[in-house]
Amino acid sequence: MVILNRIRYLIMALILISTYSFALKAEYRFEDCNGNKTSKNFQGNSDLDGELYGDADIDDGRIEYGLRLKGSGGMVIPHNLELDLVDNLTISLWIKADKIGRSALIVKGGGDGEYRKFGSNAEYSITLWDDGRVKYKHNGVADTLSKSKVTLNEWTHIALVRDNGSKDIKIYVNGKLETINSYTIEPSTSNSEKLIIGSGKYYSDTVEDFQGSIDEVKIYNLILSDDEIYDIYSRERNGRYYTQECKKHTAPEAINDSSDIPINGRVSIDILENDRVFDEGCDFNTSSIELYSDIDGAVSSDDNRSLRVPNEGVWSVESGLIKFVSESSFYDNPTPIYYSFSDTCMGISNRAEIRLTRVVVIEPTPTEISIPEPTPIPIESNPPIAIVTPEPTVTYIATSTETPTVAPTATPLITVSPTTSVSESFSLKLGDRVWLDGDRDGVQDSSEVGVSGVIVTLFNSKGEKIDSTTTNSSGIYIFHNLDGGEYSISFKNIPKECSFTLQNMGGSDIKDSDVDENGDIQSINLNRDDMRYDAGIVCQMEQNISDDCECDDYESSVPTSNLLIFAIILISLILGSKMDMGLSRNLEK
Repeated sequence: MVILNRIRYLIMALILISTYSFALKAEYRFEDCNGNKTSKNFQGNSDLDGELYGDADIDDGRIEYGLRLKGSGGMVIPHNLELDLVDNLTISLWIKADKIGRSALIVKGGGDGEYRKFGSNAEYSITLWDDGRVKYKHNGVADTLSKSKVTLNEWTHIALVRDNGSKDIKIYVNGKLETINSYTIEPSTSNSEKLIIGSGKYYSDTVEDFQGSIDEVKIYNLILSDDEIYDIYSRERNGRYYTQECKKHTAPEAINDSSDIPINGRVSIDILENDRVFDEGCDFNTSSIELYSDIDGAVSSDDNRSLRVPNEGVWSVESGLIKFVSESSFYDNPTPIYYSFSDTCMGISNRAEIRLTRVVVIEPTPTEISIPEPTPIPIESNPPIAIVTPEPTVTYIATSTETPTVAPTATPLITVSPTTSVSESFSLKLGDRVWLDGDRDGVQDSSEVGVSGVIVTLFNSKGEKIDSTTTNSSGIYIFHNLDGGEYSISFKNIPKECSFTLQNMGGSDIKDSDVDENGDIQSINLNRDDMRYDAGIVCQMEQNISDDCECDDYESSVPTSNLLIFAIILISLILGSKMDMGLSRNLEK
């Protein structure tokens, strides 16, 4: 008995599986998996392949290619019992209207007999109405209109669900249920109507051929739920097919990307450059790129192709590029974000990371002044004794007539004491840091970065130049081998949009700014190593991202930042940043 029950359950499961497998009766993507344009039924039943006529063509669609209609043509599928659907029904499609007016989208028509000629009398039809709303009808009854209107020249997703058990008709626009209508007369068929896409002549004498594009048409003989309708809309909006992928297709692997941010705070990253691999004849689908972030407060657009990170900037997708535009008040490296993409066979890649780094854009080259090393006066341990020989003293000795004898006096010894001159040793140092005072309070905070490339000049008490240097990547400067005494320091080479911050704020000589408004520090009395002399700078930002900036699919609304302002921002970060971002993440499938 147990075995029989298991067999019954197995049979029921197989029936359910087979029913679901064949529930999607027809699907028109208007392209094959190899990228070729086609009007074939993607579900494989060639009896349901379409044929274009009139000015109908296959051109750009919602995903890759779509059906392009110019007002005098359409696509027809010959009559087939598979599409004579008089019970439950779901139709899903995308439309982009070039013209708003009464025109046909999906109809059954062209059947046997005058009554069955027009789709308005067939078992199902969907049309675009005069005011831009979408209308459903079957067998001349059950008229049901959407609430919202189709936007001209924009892709709109339409879904129709007919529940013949509850006798309800539902219309969805862009994934949201808008209208529920009840009916009493059940649909019926003459077993002769064709399925016609885009042509009004098979609907009624007052309905025109559609002008615009149609894509991703799916016809089911079952009821899809609200969640399933939204899932179709969401996936296809983001460039993914809702139904099966290519057979035995291996998705391309996304590789982490990194780039530098140039002077203007804007950068475009070709994320696919590292990911182009042999892909079984399928190309990368750039329309499928989506952006993600784990950052608190980050806001994505509906299609995940724009992402705003608070206090940092805006990321957006344009073709195969990802763009970043920094806020003019943001000085640091952006927090890494993630992206995913698919190929034309809809193989989904792994998530990959994008990490950006500020670059050095100004490298001032100060004039090098060669300061000769002073030569100390040598001190000898045994100084020589100078011998001075005076003029001789002549003494006359009286004798008779003899010639006088000159007798020299004793030569005195004169010791000359040498003058000793000993210079103090060159052992003292003077310096500290130039930093960007982001909050303009005149006090160094732990998060505020140093500024490289500032020229610092040292003068003695007479105003004579002693030495000159530039700040390093962390904003540090040091003068070595100094004698004790009085000095002054001058700071130059900051952008004209920037100035020096408030002087002597906060009560700490280690954290305050010591320069005056001219960039000078006067009267430094050096008698020991002294690393306390800091200079803070502030910059006037001309433009900021508006708080009500709305992310756009392809174009950021962030205004252009002043280039000179970004010069100091970019200098200060790349060479000087020692922050451990701690943001490495594992890729997710």
